[in-house]
Amino acid sequence: VTAQVRTARSCAFKCSFCDYPTRAGALASASVDTVRGELRALADLGVRNVVFVDDTFNVPPVRFKQLCRMMIEEDLGLQWYSYFRCSNARDEEAFDLAARSGCAGVFLGIESGDSDVLAAMHKLAQDSQYRTGIARLKERGIITFASMIVGFPGETEKSVNNTINFLNETAPDLWRAQAWWAN
Repeated sequence: VTAQVRTARSCAFKCSFCDYPTRAGALASASVDTVRGELRALADLGVRNVVFVDDTFNVPPVRFKQLCRMMIEEDLGLQWYSYFRCSNARDEEAFDLAARSGCAGVFLGIESGDSDVLAAMHKLAQDSQYRTGIARLKERGIITFASMIVGFPGETEKSVNNTINFLNETAPDLWRAQAWWAN
């Protein structure tokens, strides 16, 4: 049995292709104790898989570690999946805690394997952080699903090839490419 859980609303980032933070307002997070109670209730109902639908579950990093520690302490037998930002998993402990707390897979909004395109997107992350993050996740047996955007303004044949090379070199378990479009 799988359940979706939202522990935070909105997003702390302002990527140029996304208006969600403007529409959703400031980032607001539930307390660790609130999430604890929700997970206990779900486990009591027989839920074994949780999909955290927060826009980026590991933001802020301190709260993410607290949530992971709580899940380890509770030991509810849950596997979980979430949106995950590699640039915010700043140390080995974050990856270790994710694995120990039951993380089975993450969705990575990488968007591009080209540093110039990432800068144009205002991603505030470098492809090197994604490379390291994917490697750390895979070392721990966590499934990686990379999402890419193709055709962002300023994209060139070279930047597309950089993204293809990135995917070939990092080998996420799954990936998708979606076309950029504007209204």
